[in-house]
Amino acid sequence: MDLNQNLQAKYPHLELAVLSLSAVKKDNESFRIDSEPFKKSSLSLNANIEYVKLSQIATINPSKNEIQNCDENLEVTFLSMQNLGNGFIDNREKALLKNLKGGYTYFAQNDILVAKITPCMEHGKCAIATNLTNKIGFGSTEFNVFRVKDSRFLQEFIFCYLNRESIRKRAVDNMVGTSGRQRVPTAFYENLPIPLLPQSFQLEIEKLIKTSHKFLEDSKALYKKGENLLYEALGLGNLDSSTAAQNDKIGASLRGGKANEAFARSANPHLQIHKGEFINNGLPRFDNVKSRNDASTPSTAKTTPLTAKYPHLNIAIKPLSQTLELSGRLDSEYYQSKYEKMEEFIKSKGFKTLQEICSLINYGSVPTSPYTENGEGVPYIKGLNLKNLEVSEDKLDRITNTENLDCKFFTKEGDIIVSQMGTVGDCGVVDKEQENYIFASFTIRVRLKNTQEFNPYFVALYIQNIAKDWYLMRNIAQASVRQNTDLPTIKNLYVPLVDMQIQEQIAECITQSFILKKEAKSLLNAAKDKVEKEIENAAKAN
Repeated sequence: MDLNQNLQAKYPHLELAVLSLSAVKKDNESFRIDSEPFKKSSLSLNANIEYVKLSQIATINPSKNEIQNCDENLEVTFLSMQNLGNGFIDNREKALLKNLKGGYTYFAQNDILVAKITPCMEHGKCAIATNLTNKIGFGSTEFNVFRVKDSRFLQEFIFCYLNRESIRKRAVDNMVGTSGRQRVPTAFYENLPIPLLPQSFQLEIEKLIKTSHKFLEDSKALYKKGENLLYEALGLGNLDSSTAAQNDKIGASLRGGKANEAFARSANPHLQIHKGEFINNGLPRFDNVKSRNDASTPSTAKTTPLTAKYPHLNIAIKPLSQTLELSGRLDSEYYQSKYEKMEEFIKSKGFKTLQEICSLINYGSVPTSPYTENGEGVPYIKGLNLKNLEVSEDKLDRITNTENLDCKFFTKEGDIIVSQMGTVGDCGVVDKEQENYIFASFTIRVRLKNTQEFNPYFVALYIQNIAKDWYLMRNIAQASVRQNTDLPTIKNLYVPLVDMQIQEQIAECITQSFILKKEAKSLLNAAKDKVEKEIENAAKAN
């Protein structure tokens, strides 16, 4: 028995390893000599399982030469780190091949994408590239691409193995670089041992992963259907049928562009909107349109020499009585005509303010204790937990010492939590299982008086998809660090009157979408658990 084995036997409760210099140098191109990469979990392999290095069974970061003969106007998928979900890619953007000449990672349909930069690596960013435009994708250089080429291994199994928490921790242990921008070296994955498990078992994992993906895609389709119902109810057109101005700029909000161009056309049929007349966030350029009939333009503003001389600019000339004395604002952003036109259009169908339809609107509570590390305490909802009408349970902090908190800081089913700072306007609707959670001081809770008149999912979707861009961002308070909204602004937010049957249809789409999304996540976790247990069972075999 060597020194290392002696020490391990004598001190089994310690994280301890003794290695020769040659062992440390092996497969260690960055020459890490600190203890992190040499933990027991990283060094031990199951003697009852055959392992093969990932570099031997997969192409890592395939060459872009594969697409060198493609038409430069070919439309492809573009991803950033924000699009890498834990399982499958989210919110795919489109770009033209000619705009992606260098500095990007290439991948194709069904390739495995794994983040290699903090903090995304720690958040489990790992996905299978599916539903790519023309089966081609490009992305930032902040993730690795893996394409299985060995028939003994299934793509879904490799993905599931890499997506496990134990592999993620090992990757973090092997990071290099500065503390602010660390990365996982490609060599870590090249030398990563992959267990060769029976094909029958891998087929089970493949089925779970594909079913999970189907549920997730069905969930997205239902959510989109809910959005379409909202836009159609407000006269803003349909996401699928609207002809959006095609913005080739990576990261442009195509969804916002479609919905808001639809509004521009429906609300202003006398206006001719030209391609490219959308600002970067997808909002229509009402100031940059040409009228087919100036006499029919529904405007009370008098033509001035400036507006006549610079018709392409968003110029508004108003007296102080119509500006500072009314709103207290003198900045030009607030007085852009697009906001006034949208407000007039939404209110034309009838409306009520949030204050009129709510029994309670209030700020959240400051933490009553440090966030707990053991999972104990009351869940504490922050702005980062609010997205697409969900109160996400991922990364949900907990606090203690809440016994003396006022009841107004605790949630009830149907409450709408609105992010007040940073991610202003992002919303989450509290479900039955999230009652008696506490919401943070930089969020605002909205509780409806009568859910027979307004459905919380309809109101939340309206706030996040419409009011966020057209009302909250107009009335935003620009802080020195982060923009924010406030209680008076939320209380005065106008909500259109929409038939209750349509509201319920929207709510049904959203809630069913959440059910499918939860089931997709459950299947993905089941697949990862199966892999863990299969490896553990093999270790116990003789």
